[in-house]
Amino acid sequence: MRVIEDLDAIANLKDRNRIRLAICGTVLDLKETSALIDSLNLGEIVSLRGFLSDEDLDQMLARSDMALNLRYPSMGEASLSQLRIWEHALPAMVTRLGWYATLPEDVVCFVRPEHEIEDIQKHLNALLDDPGKFERMGRRGRAFLESNHAPAVYARTLSEFATAIHHSTIISVDRLIDRVGTITGEWLGEIVDPTPIANAARQILAATGNE
Repeated sequence: MRVIEDLDAIANLKDRNRIRLAICGTVLDLKETSALIDSLNLGEIVSLRGFLSDEDLDQMLARSDMALNLRYPSMGEASLSQLRIWEHALPAMVTRLGWYATLPEDVVCFVRPEHEIEDIQKHLNALLDDPGKFERMGRRGRAFLESNHAPAVYARTLSEFATAIHHSTIISVDRLIDRVGTITGEWLGEIVDPTPIANAARQILAATGNE
Protein backbone atom coordinates (compact mmCIF):
# COMPACT_ATOMS: atom_id res chain seq x y z
CA MET A 1 0.00 0.00 0.00
CA ARG A 2 1.22 3.49 -0.88
CA VAL A 3 0.53 5.11 2.48
CA ILE A 4 1.91 8.61 1.91
CA GLU A 5 0.14 8.99 -1.44
CA ASP A 6 -3.12 7.67 0.04
CA LEU A 7 -2.96 10.15 2.90
CA ASP A 8 -2.15 13.08 0.62
CA ALA A 9 -5.05 12.18 -1.65
CA ILE A 10 -7.54 11.98 1.21
CA ALA A 11 -6.27 15.13 2.91
CA ASN A 12 -7.09 17.19 -0.18
CA LEU A 13 -10.43 15.55 -0.88
CA LYS A 14 -13.42 17.91 -0.72
CA ASP A 15 -15.65 15.40 1.08
CA ARG A 16 -12.90 13.77 3.09
CA ASN A 17 -15.06 13.63 6.24
CA ARG A 18 -17.15 10.99 4.49
CA ILE A 19 -14.10 8.76 4.14
CA ARG A 20 -12.70 6.32 6.70
CA LEU A 21 -9.37 4.67 5.93
CA ALA A 22 -8.03 1.72 7.92
CA ILE A 23 -4.36 0.99 7.23
CA CYS A 24 -3.86 -2.72 7.86
CA GLY A 25 -0.53 -4.51 8.13
CA THR A 26 2.90 -3.58 9.36
CA VAL A 27 3.96 -0.02 8.59
CA LEU A 28 7.74 0.25 8.46
CA ASP A 29 7.93 3.96 9.27
CA LEU A 30 5.19 3.95 11.90
CA LYS A 31 6.30 7.09 13.74
CA GLU A 32 6.60 9.10 10.54
CA THR A 33 3.24 7.86 9.32
CA SER A 34 1.56 8.74 12.62
CA ALA A 35 3.15 12.19 12.49
CA LEU A 36 1.92 12.70 8.91
CA ILE A 37 -1.62 11.72 9.90
CA ASP A 38 -1.52 14.30 12.69
CA SER A 39 -0.03 17.01 10.47
CA LEU A 40 -2.77 16.51 7.89
CA ASN A 41 -5.49 16.52 10.57
CA LEU A 42 -6.63 13.06 9.59
CA GLY A 43 -6.79 11.60 13.09
CA GLU A 44 -10.57 11.07 12.92
CA ILE A 45 -10.44 9.68 9.41
CA VAL A 46 -7.41 7.37 9.29
CA SER A 47 -6.62 4.55 11.71
CA LEU A 48 -3.53 2.35 11.93
CA ARG A 49 -4.67 -1.23 12.61
CA GLY A 50 -1.32 -2.97 12.37
CA PHE A 51 -1.04 -6.69 11.70
CA LEU A 52 -4.42 -8.46 11.58
CA SER A 53 -5.21 -12.12 11.93
CA ASP A 54 -6.89 -13.80 8.97
CA GLU A 55 -10.22 -13.68 10.79
CA ASP A 56 -9.90 -9.98 11.66
CA LEU A 57 -8.78 -9.13 8.12
CA ASP A 58 -11.77 -10.94 6.65
CA GLN A 59 -14.08 -9.00 8.96
CA MET A 60 -12.44 -5.75 7.92
CA LEU A 61 -12.85 -6.54 4.22
CA ALA A 62 -16.43 -7.68 4.71
CA ARG A 63 -17.49 -4.29 6.09
CA SER A 64 -15.48 -2.13 3.68
CA ASP A 65 -16.67 -0.35 0.55
CA MET A 66 -13.34 -0.31 -1.29
CA ALA A 67 -9.80 -1.64 -0.89
CA LEU A 68 -6.61 0.18 -1.82
CA ASN A 69 -4.09 -2.36 -3.08
CA LEU A 70 -1.47 -0.09 -4.61
CA ARG A 71 2.01 -1.45 -5.38
CA TYR A 72 4.81 0.65 -6.77
CA PRO A 73 7.29 -0.42 -7.81
CA SER A 74 5.95 -3.85 -8.69
CA MET A 75 8.18 -6.91 -8.72
CA GLY A 76 5.98 -8.53 -11.37
CA GLU A 77 4.15 -10.65 -8.81
CA ALA A 78 0.52 -11.62 -8.80
CA SER A 79 -1.35 -10.54 -5.69
CA LEU A 80 -2.76 -12.93 -3.10
CA SER A 81 -4.22 -9.93 -1.31
CA GLN A 82 -6.13 -8.99 -4.47
CA LEU A 83 -7.60 -12.48 -4.69
CA ARG A 84 -8.70 -12.14 -1.09
CA ILE A 85 -10.27 -8.76 -1.83
CA TRP A 86 -12.22 -10.28 -4.71
CA GLU A 87 -13.33 -13.13 -2.48
CA HIS A 88 -15.32 -10.51 -0.57
CA ALA A 89 -16.70 -9.02 -3.81
CA LEU A 90 -14.93 -5.81 -2.90
CA PRO A 91 -13.87 -3.21 -5.48
CA ALA A 92 -10.21 -2.22 -5.33
CA MET A 93 -7.78 0.39 -6.59
CA VAL A 94 -4.64 -1.14 -8.06
CA THR A 95 -1.54 0.33 -9.67
CA ARG A 96 -1.57 -0.04 -13.45
CA LEU A 97 1.69 -1.94 -13.47
CA GLY A 98 2.96 -5.50 -13.74
CA TRP A 99 0.36 -8.23 -13.21
CA TYR A 100 -2.25 -5.69 -12.18
CA ALA A 101 -2.06 -3.97 -15.56
CA THR A 102 -3.23 -7.22 -17.23
CA LEU A 103 -6.55 -7.20 -15.37
CA PRO A 104 -9.78 -6.28 -17.16
CA GLU A 105 -10.83 -2.64 -16.93
CA ASP A 106 -14.17 -3.50 -15.31
CA VAL A 107 -12.92 -5.52 -12.30
CA VAL A 108 -10.52 -2.99 -10.72
CA CYS A 109 -9.95 0.77 -10.55
CA PHE A 110 -6.61 1.56 -12.15
CA VAL A 111 -4.25 4.12 -10.65
CA ARG A 112 -1.47 5.41 -12.89
CA PRO A 113 1.91 5.67 -11.13
CA GLU A 114 2.54 9.09 -12.66
CA HIS A 115 -0.91 10.41 -11.60
CA GLU A 116 -1.37 8.57 -8.34
CA ILE A 117 -2.99 11.20 -6.12
CA GLU A 118 -5.19 12.47 -8.94
CA ASP A 119 -6.50 8.99 -9.74
CA ILE A 120 -7.08 8.04 -6.08
CA GLN A 121 -9.16 11.18 -5.60
CA LYS A 122 -11.08 10.51 -8.80
CA HIS A 123 -12.04 7.00 -7.71
CA LEU A 124 -12.94 8.06 -4.17
CA ASN A 125 -15.17 10.84 -5.45
CA ALA A 126 -16.83 8.41 -7.85
CA LEU A 127 -17.39 5.96 -5.01
CA LEU A 128 -19.08 8.65 -2.92
CA ASP A 129 -21.24 9.72 -5.87
CA ASP A 130 -22.30 6.26 -7.02
CA PRO A 131 -21.66 3.39 -4.55
CA GLY A 132 -23.78 1.00 -6.62
CA LYS A 133 -21.34 1.23 -9.54
CA PHE A 134 -18.55 -0.05 -7.32
CA GLU A 135 -20.70 -2.76 -5.77
CA ARG A 136 -21.19 -4.12 -9.28
CA MET A 137 -17.46 -3.89 -9.91
CA GLY A 138 -16.84 -5.93 -6.77
CA ARG A 139 -19.25 -8.62 -7.96
CA ARG A 140 -17.48 -8.76 -11.32
CA GLY A 141 -14.19 -9.13 -9.44
CA ARG A 142 -15.63 -12.07 -7.53
CA ALA A 143 -16.78 -13.67 -10.80
CA PHE A 144 -13.31 -13.09 -12.29
CA LEU A 145 -11.76 -14.80 -9.26
CA GLU A 146 -14.02 -17.82 -9.62
CA SER A 147 -13.42 -18.21 -13.34
CA ASN A 148 -9.67 -17.56 -13.41
CA HIS A 149 -8.22 -18.37 -9.99
CA ALA A 150 -10.23 -21.28 -8.64
CA PRO A 151 -8.09 -24.27 -7.47
CA ALA A 152 -9.26 -26.41 -10.39
CA VAL A 153 -8.27 -23.70 -12.88
CA TYR A 154 -4.87 -23.34 -11.20
CA ALA A 155 -4.27 -27.09 -11.35
CA ARG A 156 -5.24 -27.25 -15.03
CA THR A 157 -3.00 -24.30 -15.91
CA LEU A 158 -0.06 -25.85 -14.04
CA SER A 159 -0.59 -29.14 -15.87
CA GLU A 160 -0.66 -27.37 -19.24
CA PHE A 161 2.54 -25.50 -18.35
CA ALA A 162 4.31 -28.72 -17.33
CA THR A 163 3.23 -30.37 -20.58
CA ALA A 164 4.55 -27.43 -22.60
CA ILE A 165 7.90 -27.58 -20.78
CA HIS A 166 8.15 -31.31 -21.39
CA HIS A 167 7.38 -30.83 -25.08
CA SER A 168 9.97 -28.08 -25.29
CA THR A 169 12.56 -30.42 -23.73
CA ILE A 170 11.81 -33.11 -26.30
CA ILE A 171 12.32 -30.63 -29.14
CA SER A 172 15.63 -29.53 -27.63
CA VAL A 173 16.80 -33.15 -27.33
CA ASP A 174 15.87 -33.83 -30.96
CA ARG A 175 17.97 -30.86 -32.03
CA LEU A 176 20.84 -32.07 -29.86
CA ILE A 177 20.73 -35.50 -31.45
CA ASP A 178 20.79 -33.99 -34.94
CA ARG A 179 23.70 -31.74 -33.99
CA VAL A 180 25.73 -34.60 -32.49
CA GLY A 181 25.09 -36.74 -35.55
CA THR A 182 26.17 -33.96 -37.93
CA ILE A 183 29.37 -33.17 -36.04
CA THR A 184 30.45 -36.78 -35.55
CA GLY A 185 29.68 -37.59 -39.17
CA GLU A 186 32.03 -34.82 -40.30
CA TRP A 187 35.14 -35.83 -38.37
CA LEU A 188 34.81 -39.54 -37.45
CA GLY A 189 36.17 -42.22 -39.71
CA GLU A 190 35.14 -45.80 -40.02
CA ILE A 191 37.33 -46.84 -37.04
CA VAL A 192 36.85 -44.51 -34.07
CA ASP A 193 37.27 -44.35 -30.34
CA PRO A 194 33.71 -44.84 -28.97
CA THR A 195 34.34 -42.78 -25.79
CA PRO A 196 33.22 -39.34 -27.12
CA ILE A 197 30.10 -40.87 -28.68
CA ALA A 198 29.30 -42.71 -25.46
CA ASN A 199 29.59 -39.45 -23.50
CA ALA A 200 27.25 -37.62 -25.89
CA ALA A 201 24.81 -40.51 -25.64
CA ARG A 202 24.83 -40.30 -21.85
CA GLN A 203 24.08 -36.56 -22.00
CA ILE A 204 21.14 -37.15 -24.31
CA LEU A 205 19.80 -39.91 -22.08
CA ALA A 206 20.14 -37.65 -19.03
CA ALA A 207 18.17 -34.90 -20.79
CA THR A 208 15.32 -37.33 -21.46
CA GLY A 209 15.40 -38.73 -17.94
CA ASN A 210 16.42 -42.19 -19.08
CA GLU A 211 19.97 -42.38 -17.76
